[in-house]
Amino acid sequence: MKRSLKIVIVVVILIVLATTIILLQPTGQATGKKEVKVGAILSLTGDYSIFGNALRQGLEIAKEELNERSDIQYRLIVEDDGNVEVRKAVEAGRKLIDIDNVDVSFVTAANEGKSLSGVFEEEKTPLMVLFDTNKELEKGDYTFGIGFSTEAAAHSMAKFAYSKSVRNVAVVYSFDDWSRLIASSFKEEFEQLGGTVAILEGTNPNEQDFRTVVEKSQAVDAIYAPTLLPSYIVKQSKEIGYKGYMLSADGLNQNQIDVSKGAAEGVYHTNVYVPNNEKLQKLRQAYVKKYGKDPEIIELTAVGYDAMYAVDAAVRAKGIGREEVKSGLYEIHIEGATGVVDFDETGMSPRFEHVFVVENGTAVLVE
Repeated sequence: MKRSLKIVIVVVILIVLATTIILLQPTGQATGKKEVKVGAILSLTGDYSIFGNALRQGLEIAKEELNERSDIQYRLIVEDDGNVEVRKAVEAGRKLIDIDNVDVSFVTAANEGKSLSGVFEEEKTPLMVLFDTNKELEKGDYTFGIGFSTEAAAHSMAKFAYSKSVRNVAVVYSFDDWSRLIASSFKEEFEQLGGTVAILEGTNPNEQDFRTVVEKSQAVDAIYAPTLLPSYIVKQSKEIGYKGYMLSADGLNQNQIDVSKGAAEGVYHTNVYVPNNEKLQKLRQAYVKKYGKDPEIIELTAVGYDAMYAVDAAVRAKGIGREEVKSGLYEIHIEGATGVVDFDETGMSPRFEHVFVVENGTAVLVE
């Protein structure tokens, strides 16, 4: 009886030890798979949630595809920055680094990336900005950008406007880093071409009444409004009867076109140009299968999708770990849903911007 009891006790101890060893192993190791922790600081609530959710959907689809067919497993840890709020983004970044111990992280916008860059550089952790890029992000070794170039988008619109015989313009921007930068870059390029910025007016990012500035702009050839929610000024310019060109930027996505209820017809704007390639078509199919509807902003969903595949390519090139991912990102060259992803020596691989015009409720490529 005593011998049987001893055997039972030994068996129980062995089971406990085996269970403890398994639990102490990193997730996925028990099945022979390696794990990469990926952070994502995105705008999931507030006025700009449509952008953050589009990016997240692309990240999620790519993660699921990679986990299904790979011996490397990706764990996506998502934090909400509220409404592209820098303070919340920095707090989330510290959590991802200190508590979650991520190998790499994504963030929505360049203004957040600029504030987070110092933290991630100090901790030697790769950070990739998804929505936009600018020259401020080129200073660090661990900071990467895969979004559109803010300055290049502004220059494209300035040249296009001048080619349409626009010689004087009103520029209406928001008091946020992206809108300020694209407005100032447009002004600089337009004036170098020989044009005049007759009115330059900044507004609160949540401003909904633009009637006063539209009234003041009746005599100018064009109104350039690079805001993230341009449907308000688009509708009000139509109501007031403004006769010049309406120009905007990436904020005039399909959702903003829809809520403008026809007022966006004829509005020119810059946006990421995504070629209708095979990978984009497959992404669209995967999106419909997963979410049961068409993507609201396929361009941003594709950016998130490509960003995750870029990290996977870096891992396969150099291995798992913060330093390995950083080194790998500088070496990769992949054909993604948005085109080629190929980071240069500054860590940037910007998406191409083109000019579009709204026709029959849809953005149509102009150039």
